[in-house]
Parts: sequence; C-alpha cells; structure tokens
Amino acid sequence: MGHLDIASGTPNALRTAVACVAMVATTLGALPRVAAAADSRPAVQLAYAVPGPVAVTSAPAYPTPFARAAFRAVDAELFPKWHAAVARTDLQLNGVSPASMSAGQAATIRDAFNRIVEQAAAQSGLDLLVAANKLINAVPYRTDQEIYGVSDYWATPIEMLAAGGGDCEDHAIAKLAVLKRAGVSADRLRLVVGIDTATGKAHAMAVAELDGIAYVLDGRTNRVVAWGGPELHFKPLYAAGFRGAWIYRS
Repeated sequence: MGHLDIASGTPNALRTAVACVAMVATTLGALPRVAAAADSRPAVQLAYAVPGPVAVTSAPAYPTPFARAAFRAVDAELFPKWHAAVARTDLQLNGVSPASMSAGQAATIRDAFNRIVEQAAAQSGLDLLVAANKLINAVPYRTDQEIYGVSDYWATPIEMLAAGGGDCEDHAIAKLAVLKRAGVSADRLRLVVGIDTATGKAHAMAVAELDGIAYVLDGRTNRVVAWGGPELHFKPLYAAGFRGAWIYRS
C-alpha cells in the first residue's frame, strides 16, 4: 500500500476548510498563552525510553500498533502527560474552560474545533482520515519552549488552537480527538511515539485503523500512508490509546 497524496484533486470544500483553520490558528494565537499545568506525577518526556540516535542499514518492518503480539500492555497512567491531555481534552470539549481563558474565549475556540470535526465528518473511510490529517496540519508547528516556556507539554486541541500552533504530539492528539468525535471507534485510534530513524530524534504520530490497515497521520506531510512502508523511517517505542497503553516488545 503506497501513499495517498491529496495535494491535487482536493475538494473545494476541504481546501476552504483548511484555509479557515489556518486563519483561526493565526487569529487565536493572539489569545493569552495557556499555562502549563503542574503535573504531580513524574514527567515523562516525549523522548521516553529513547536511548539515543538510531543507526539502521535497512528499513525494518515494525508490527502495526494494533498487532497485540507486538506489545506489552501497561497502565495508561505510566504516561501521565498522555493521560492528563486526554482528560483535559474531554473536559474542555464538553464546556470546561481552561484557567487561562475566559468562558467566551474558550467557547470561540471550541466552536472552531467543532467546525474542524464537522468538515472531517463530512467524509468517510480513508477520505475522513485524509481530511482530519490535512485540517490539523494547517495549524502551524510551534515548539513547547516557544509557546509554554517548557521543554515538553502535551496540549489539548483547545490549547493548541489558542496558542496558534503546537508540536508533533499536540497535532497527533488533536487528530485523534477529531477522528473520535467524527465517529471513529476509540479502539481504532493510537498515539504512537518513537524515533525518526533518519534523524535519530523522537517523534509522535496519530495512527488509525481502517478495514484492517493501519494508516499514519503525520504532522510532517499531508499524505496519509499505510503503516510499515520504508518511507516512514520510524521505529515505534510505545503506543497510547483511549482505553490502554502498550510498549513495543524489544
């Protein structure tokens, strides 16, 4: 299974939606920055369990994030930043305003996110995954240090839109939230953290399973790619879902 490239032939409605998302992200970036809440548990960095640069001489085939044999199941709370981001996302999307925002500001951002969900949900099957990926990728990439003044903060979709951008795990969390709200089963969604073997750096991506095939929604490209292709240059370390977490077996 190769690339699905949506650079051409994208429906006008989706193009318009992408432009609107970019405009919303730019506008909302002027809102007060979301304060990074103190986490009572030990911090788990994005680079959790990353030993250092990884050298590979060939493209290994890593099992799909939905293949049970590939994983050792663990308590999701082992990854407190994921656990906290999911909890805050649910609260904020259901009407609870972050402490740094007024109720009006939070409502404006929530409406913007709901419009993203509506645009994505107008599609089905693989087109739904493509739409969610492209719509969230329209939100600019910004580092945690730049936005929150800390090295690693896992933002909710509301927080990312308020900040006018986010990093790789922020984009991944937002895509998963869009897909879940658009009707994709939570059991078919994963946040996967690992190493970009081309650069040796940690990276996070959203992965969704459709008709038995795992598809990657990556913040670095608007293409939706089937899991396992050598073009991914990615060694997964762990996956987190809405109903559990898993560490890849070594």
